[in-house]
Amino acid sequence: MKSLDAKLKRITSGKYKPTDFIVADAKDPEMSAGVSSPGPKDLHDESKGHHTVETFRQSIVDVVKQGVVDIMLVAASSLEAVSAKGVFKKSHVTPAIRANDATDIWRARGSSYAKEFARPFRTANLAHCKKFSDLGLYSVTFNNDLSADYAHLEASAPKPQNSSSAISSKSSIQTRRRTCRLSRCRFSSMTTFCAAWVA
Repeated sequence: MKSLDAKLKRITSGKYKPTDFIVADAKDPEMSAGVSSPGPKDLHDESKGHHTVETFRQSIVDVVKQGVVDIMLVAASSLEAVSAKGVFKKSHVTPAIRANDATDIWRARGSSYAKEFARPFRTANLAHCKKFSDLGLYSVTFNNDLSADYAHLEASAPKPQNSSSAISSKSSIQTRRRTCRLSRCRFSSMTTFCAAWVA
């Protein structure tokens, strides 16, 4: 059993203890930073270049093998590459993907996207990602603007797979919860993030 599932079971049963604190490592900088995302070879002199993607992905493997974390959050492309090495098969660590990349993290050279209200966007193909993980993190950036924030929340809510799954509800929150059950999903929301099990 994955340590995340064991901890959640104890937490929801009320039989938890301090050591059941869930630890996650977010290694998804390439969702925004591009070539520089693996980090500089020299922290004091970036002119010496940056680490390669292979080096960065090896750091993911190393942390998983340490067994300290419960969740390893990475970009979909990195998870596919790392999973191909069989890293998670015998590990208690749960792999998770960054399921969206809202426009506030777009960092194209010379761009000013971050100065505008964040808009929902996703490059990850969830159907493909299910082959490697059933857990995805949706980052919701609140703009203090009703229309923009409502659009973010609606975009992150699981949708019915077909018309027969469509349901009516008095509130959007109830709709999301029921949709999750119909889609065999587990869903939890926090202040700025929504984590959705996509299996």
